[in-house]
Amino acid sequence: MIEAKLLFMLVISFFGVYLNVWFLLLYFENKSKIRHTPPIKRYPSISIIVPAYNEAKHIGNCLKSILNLDYPKNKLDVTVVVNATTDGTQDIVKGFNRVKLIDLKEAGKANALNVGIGQAKGELVGVLDADSFVYKDCLKKMVGYFADPKIAATTTYIKTPKPKGFWEKVQNIEYVTGGLFKKIASFVDSLYIVPGTMSLIRKDIVKEIGGFTDETLTEDIDLTFSMIKKGYKIVTCLDAKVETDIPPNLRGLIKQRVRWYRGFLENTVKHRGVLFNRKYPHLGSFVIPFVCYFGIVVQLAMVSFLLINVAVSNFLFLKTSFYIPIQTQIAMQIQGATNLYSYLMTPYYLIGFGAAFIISIYTLKIVFAEMKEKLGTKQNIILIPFYIVGYYLLIITFWILSIFFEVFKRKRSW
Repeated sequence: MIEAKLLFMLVISFFGVYLNVWFLLLYFENKSKIRHTPPIKRYPSISIIVPAYNEAKHIGNCLKSILNLDYPKNKLDVTVVVNATTDGTQDIVKGFNRVKLIDLKEAGKANALNVGIGQAKGELVGVLDADSFVYKDCLKKMVGYFADPKIAATTTYIKTPKPKGFWEKVQNIEYVTGGLFKKIASFVDSLYIVPGTMSLIRKDIVKEIGGFTDETLTEDIDLTFSMIKKGYKIVTCLDAKVETDIPPNLRGLIKQRVRWYRGFLENTVKHRGVLFNRKYPHLGSFVIPFVCYFGIVVQLAMVSFLLINVAVSNFLFLKTSFYIPIQTQIAMQIQGATNLYSYLMTPYYLIGFGAAFIISIYTLKIVFAEMKEKLGTKQNIILIPFYIVGYYLLIITFWILSIFFEVFKRKRSW
């Protein structure tokens, strides 16, 4: 049993070290290009589509940020597509003179986006969720990339508003890390999502593909895979910044991540032709199967192993406890705790977990420095150990729930 535990722990440690090293190697190899923003040769016309379902709380600030964008006004138009909304979002939108309103009675984000794109006049389409807020220079930072005809879409650096509670602060670390990871992934053509946080997409390519679909829970990943299979590239611009609303508590976080992860599972099944395909060497042969799925398998194996071990230990203890005096049981518990301490303090564990933890700290230091964020704040120093260890375990739980809901076809919800 000890040998099996040791093997699992060493595999997990290796996995953590390997991914960090892979990330760092790509970072240092492309460091000079990370902040490079292509110059603007011309200003293409842009239509920004904002799908909104009961977004009265956010839509006003969202539209103010759009209308405040530093971009030629004659090259920019804005459309809000309200779908089956009942909270008065329409009335707020009507108060903005330069914004077109489309009021749909049927629900569905994919349909709302397709209707908006169908009436869009711009060469590029900007997709923006109603709970997001764009920075003033966002579009000017992005449009230069489209001088390359192979680039189908450009995404932004997604930031969180000033985090307040515990869960918001933990997510802030994740969003900062995710921003640089997406940039790194785009260097090896492995960015597989154009999120609804002011992603710019060529309108003709969206129409070529057939638009968004509601076949999966994440229509943005679905569209991105379709563009990749057509031979197009997706890039990230770190200097184009957007703030987005995030779940303030654990319940909201669970709901959000289960939807995201179920959508990812659905899309990798739908677009399984990408896997191990020579046309997509990094995305199809490494990022999806190894970084994503192998990671899930390792995580599930670890959790299953630990749960089985705990269950067996408790079963054996309960089976014998009726025949053992109380004082002997207490002595056994003390001895077990001592053995656990010495077990965890063995050189193999210390080296494995120590290496994974130290390189994770180093990676975070690099990430926060590159993203011009402060890692050394008091709140981050306290949260970092939890983020590296505790949040990792929480993500495993989200994956377990997502796989369970998907396998047993539980109700899909947005």
